Amino acid sequence: CSAGSMTNFWCRAQLFRWAMISVFCPVPRMKNWISGCSRFMIISIFFCGMTFNILYNYCAAILRAAGDTKSPLVFLSISGVVNVGLNVLFVTVIRMDVAGVALATVISQAVSAALVLFVLSRRTDACKLYLRKLRISKPHLLKIIRIGLPAGIQSSLFAISNTVIQSSVNSFGEICMSGAAAAGSIDAYVYTSTSAFGQTAVNFVGQNYGAKQFDRVIKVMKLTVVCATAVTTTAFLVGEFAPELIVRCFTDNAELTALSVNGMRIMVLAFPIVGFQMVVANFFQSIGQAQKSVLLSSMRQLLMLIPLLLILPDYFGLDGVWWSMPVSDFLSTVVAAVLLAYQFKSFKKGEVK
Repeated sequence: CSAGSMTNFWCRAQLFRWAMISVFCPVPRMKNWISGCSRFMIISIFFCGMTFNILYNYCAAILRAAGDTKSPLVFLSISGVVNVGLNVLFVTVIRMDVAGVALATVISQAVSAALVLFVLSRRTDACKLYLRKLRISKPHLLKIIRIGLPAGIQSSLFAISNTVIQSSVNSFGEICMSGAAAAGSIDAYVYTSTSAFGQTAVNFVGQNYGAKQFDRVIKVMKLTVVCATAVTTTAFLVGEFAPELIVRCFTDNAELTALSVNGMRIMVLAFPIVGFQMVVANFFQSIGQAQKSVLLSSMRQLLMLIPLLLILPDYFGLDGVWWSMPVSDFLSTVVAAVLLAYQFKSFKKGEVK
């Protein structure tokens, strides 16, 4: 299924890649740079590795569910080393330019997929992989789609929202494009770190919810929220009081530094509460209420963000782009708190909803 869907996606990407660049890169000089033959090739090569990426993530999730969290980490580390080594070979030795970077990424993804498949085929428990016995079970497939599709949409929203934000920033010129990349680095860190806590809690919450141990569900949620909030609050303090430490990793240009620092200080205003919102979204996914999970993620990253991006920049310029993020974070957190309070209330009554 993953191979077929990603092949289809790759074909569509080839057909619409120019449209993608036209929409998200309105600066003519940058558009001409990207659409150059050798540089533009990275899009084509990159999508070739999507099947390997999906395959690794799926098989690694099986290993983690079986209690083996070490192997996926080792395989990902090996893949990273291979990627770095091939980057050096293809770019500095063979002189393949951007295409070499893309090819190195695809090969490293294939290596991680091969390693995780090898380990699954060598297991002796219920997770053992028999390639010859692979079949599609319609009831299980429908259940996976019902639960997994909303979760997949939820995971994609971060990338989609970043694309929309970048498109809005690009309309202000090249200097703003560079500034957004520097300022947005802290947002990527927060999303990745908080998602790790949320995904970890999914297993514990799901097991205890199925056993109707609602007191344990609430305890796990509280601990996860505390951990996630500690991470996001730390990022808030760094982004608000020492943003130069991060920005200087990207540039020494005074104008670009000032722009990035201003953007980062606005972006992180809602960070202390955003960890709570993201954990709650994972919580509803773990108890089988994927619709609420998608709703919360969509509110933060699309339903509230996009209207704000369309309205605020007209009145506040580039600052309107920055302000759209904390405002959407705050509004979606309020909705998350209401939904969670209602769910906890049903737990105390011993109800499964």
